[in-house]
This record gives sequence, structure tokens and C-alpha cells, in this order.
Amino acid sequence: MVYLAKKNGEVIHHTDMAAMMAIDGIETPDLAIPDSAFAAYGYLARVIDGEIYLGKTEAEKAEDKKLWQIAQIDEELVKINEKSIRASAALSLATAKGETPNEEDIQFLQEYEARAEELRDERRLLTE
Repeated sequence: MVYLAKKNGEVIHHTDMAAMMAIDGIETPDLAIPDSAFAAYGYLARVIDGEIYLGKTEAEKAEDKKLWQIAQIDEELVKINEKSIRASAALSLATAKGETPNEEDIQFLQEYEARAEELRDERRLLTE
């Protein structure tokens, strides 16, 4: 078991009641939960509005989700850039030589740029 108690506006926790008393002078915890439950909350306990709150708040979870989505978008944009390097180089080289670029390279780049623009718009909405 994990024993949690409020002390000086913070949450202290112990796995031994005798230690809680000896170290923090608290005889009775405000909350006792199994070790596995505390682990499931990421070992996070805070005092919010005068009560012990376990885990992340809904706002924190939403922020984590948003940051994860941004990271996924950034990862996909990097992949798009990596995949389009060869076609971009071929297009640049043909243009520099005064030649007509390969139509497949142009189409390839247009498709990737369209997807990249969608992702950039989605990312912009997440960061506003």
C-alpha cells in the first residue's frame, strides 16, 4: 500500500505507516491506495483545490495529446521531405540544364506537397 497525506500544501507519500509517522509526524494518511494504483497514476499526486489529486488533470492529458499529435505530424513531414529529395533534385537538375522535367517527378512532388500542406495546416491549428 501507498499512504498519502497533505503536508504544507503538498502530498507526501510512504509505503510504511511507521515511517510516515517518524519522518513526517503524520499518524493517519488522507488516502491509502495499492502500489499498482499509484503506479497507474504515474506516481503523480498533488494537492489541487485542497484535495489530493492523483495523476494528470484533463487539461494536462489534453496538452499531452496535442503535443503527441504535433510530434506525429512533424515525423510525417520529415518523411515527406526525405521521400521527395530525389524528385526535387531531378527537377532542379532538369531545370538547370534547360530540359523539360520528368512529368512523374512533378506529379510525385505535387502529391507530396499537397499532403505536406494539409499537415502544416493541421499543425498550425494545434499550435494556435
